Amino acid sequence: MSAVEKGILTINGGSSSIKFALFTASRLLPLTLRGQIARIGMPDSVFSVQGADQIEHFARPVAAKDHTAGVALLMDWIKERDIASSLVAVGHRIVHRGPNFHEPQRLTLELVEALRGLTALDPEHLPEERALAAKPFNEMVNAKSGMLGASETSADMRDLLKCEDQDPRAAEAVALFGDQIRKWIGAFAAALGGLDMLVFAGGIGKKSPVVRQRICAALGFLGIELEGLRNEANAEQISTAAAWVKVRVMRTNEERVSARSVCRILGIVTEKQESK
Repeated sequence: MSAVEKGILTINGGSSSIKFALFTASRLLPLTLRGQIARIGMPDSVFSVQGADQIEHFARPVAAKDHTAGVALLMDWIKERDIASSLVAVGHRIVHRGPNFHEPQRLTLELVEALRGLTALDPEHLPEERALAAKPFNEMVNAKSGMLGASETSADMRDLLKCEDQDPRAAEAVALFGDQIRKWIGAFAAALGGLDMLVFAGGIGKKSPVVRQRICAALGFLGIELEGLRNEANAEQISTAAAWVKVRVMRTNEERVSARSVCRILGIVTEKQESK
């Protein structure tokens, strides 16, 4: 990004990662770089960046015992690169909007106070309270619940799949994950009166054929049937031609969606908006 170009930084915090991307604030929203701090809370955390130029690519081990440490690493890197001086805005999503917010908002002191009132809905993901009341909750969720709590080894599905044959706790955590997904699919199918399409997205959804296969294997009664080779290849459509329900793998881009939302607030017309 040249000195005259202005940028939009997007930050997307997950349960064990912080993903970020830098876009040029213009009609086409060209991507300058993207990266993430992955496996936060684990001994082998990694900070990686992919830039427009190959020379900007790197992946290095870091110490990120929690999200606070991860944010500090990201802020230090931003300062080193002098990225902040070229920014016009930063886009960041939160987990819950409550009943009063239905679209992206410019952050103000009034909005911060309103968000504090929603902390009880999800204290771990609403950052205003992360360093205070969220600490015991964070410990319960990340150390005693979910896949990490069930396996007692890792919250990363890739780790659990590698060792499930030798580790009953890992196998139980993987099975628990699949059971919960199937329950939600069944519940929504009942509420909707059936399904026309099932979409897998996100890190596990788009990258793990074995998880998709295990989830769908018990859903044949809904008309779901996977085509094995297409599923293994992470194809766009992975259901058989005869299946009643289409099953697709969708490669989402939350960072670009966030950047477009920032542009709408700033009054920058993007290519996506022009096509409407």
